[in-house]
Amino acid sequence: MTFYKFDFSCIPTIKINLEGKITSEKLGSFLNRWEEIYKLKKEHTLIFDITKTHSPTIPCAFQLAKFIKKIKKEQQPLLQRSFIILNENTILRYLFRMIFTITKPIAPVFVYWKKQTETDINTDTILNVFHTNALKFQYIRP
Repeated sequence: MTFYKFDFSCIPTIKINLEGKITSEKLGSFLNRWEEIYKLKKEHTLIFDITKTHSPTIPCAFQLAKFIKKIKKEQQPLLQRSFIILNENTILRYLFRMIFTITKPIAPVFVYWKKQTETDINTDTILNVFHTNALKFQYIRP
């Protein structure tokens, strides 16, 4: 069973839910699937919900940063923006900062740091939250 699920039902918005433990092998499979999005040759927005995963390791963070660099070099700029939902967590903040210190994102990234009490924030509701209160999001410039 994979730890990721891609939902293409709302293209050009693609929803990606991650769940469980992130290992280097599982992350590699996920990154291969992510790269397949570019074969569609369409502009798109990605929404990631990472709130149901265990904290990734530092090697996984480096693996993700390397992937972002690769995509920036090899692919057309089809990604318009990304939304990432993460649990409010010091370790995740550190790893997230580390990834985007190593490499800038492909497109604008809007991060929502979800509090434990916020049960209604997910890939289906995050765009409404963004449109009503964009100041709740951390913005990372490409």
